[in-house]
Amino acid sequence: MRKILKGAGASALAAATVVTGLSFGPAATAAPSSSLATSPASVPVNGTKFKLVVPSAAKFVGYTKTSESARWNTYNTRAEAEAASMTARIVTEGDHFRAKIDDYSGSEVCLTAYTGMYDKTRLLGAGGASCSNESGLFRLDSQARMVSKLYGQYVTSTVFGETKSLVISASGTAAQFTGVNAGVMASVDSVDVVNRTAQISGTGKPNSSVVIGDDRDTPVGSDGKWSAKLENLNFGVNTIHLENWLPGSTKADSELDLKVELKVTDLSAVASATNNNADNVTISGAGQAGADVTIKDESGKPVATTTINASTGRYSATVAAPNAGGEHKFQVTQSIKESMPAPSRRRSTTAPPSPSPSRSTT
Repeated sequence: MRKILKGAGASALAAATVVTGLSFGPAATAAPSSSLATSPASVPVNGTKFKLVVPSAAKFVGYTKTSESARWNTYNTRAEAEAASMTARIVTEGDHFRAKIDDYSGSEVCLTAYTGMYDKTRLLGAGGASCSNESGLFRLDSQARMVSKLYGQYVTSTVFGETKSLVISASGTAAQFTGVNAGVMASVDSVDVVNRTAQISGTGKPNSSVVIGDDRDTPVGSDGKWSAKLENLNFGVNTIHLENWLPGSTKADSELDLKVELKVTDLSAVASATNNNADNVTISGAGQAGADVTIKDESGKPVATTTINASTGRYSATVAAPNAGGEHKFQVTQSIKESMPAPSRRRSTTAPPSPSPSRSTT
């Protein structure tokens, strides 16, 4: 049995009522937006060897050594490209790696990112200095693209002009080197705090599956990409365990713990009132967008309800006039889908006393 979800992380936080002895003063500041967590980029396994072959425009390009130099040449089949092309070996350095070409020559040579002499196109070639400087460092991003540390852009499958080099760019089809992967990778695309869901996506071995939760299989396409929607998440940080399984295998090919955070915006509130205690009171503030707000008086009786604006994260409600002098305290609570109160800090303040009603005599 492939049990994947080791734990949902922090359990749902206890219902927290925000008690505010509302003060008469300026409006509350806007609440910060909810944050989300993503898994970091990764590196391939140290020592992994792979052929310098990339699918490109329905054919294959391979890095081939000639009598004078080396260049990316085009072949009709992968078999032809692999037979003619050189082999590289992964050498990891922290969160980056180098691709050392062992059969280039008698000297040490690594793949390198460089800028073309004339039109300044960023390209992928090979050189001895790249085995020690920043130009030879790469990493894999959350989409398993090979990103140059020097340029911050990824290697594409586009072959550039007469130089016969692969283009490094911020757009275009990424180069896919067979064997250059760190297994399953994932990132958080979006979160919905109110509905306690998150949309995630990532990469894995083509035509395999990524298992999420208790035996939940998510197919990985032929392009190595997958996506899924997580539901019933807990407030706070959720740790979701992912495993990449190949067809017919009895053991996961790779695994990853993905951090998904549902961060609830704290509730704030202030009251605005006039010197006439026969006038209604306005209670406003900020909180979790889309959450329901309930306002109660000192006896615990609900006196107003509203919903926090989904776009602005703010709310406002009118409470009936107190018709009496002295202090008046209200309890303000935000909740998500009623059954799941939103966690917030508890705090209490005291409102200044309202003036007593004025009377005139003759």
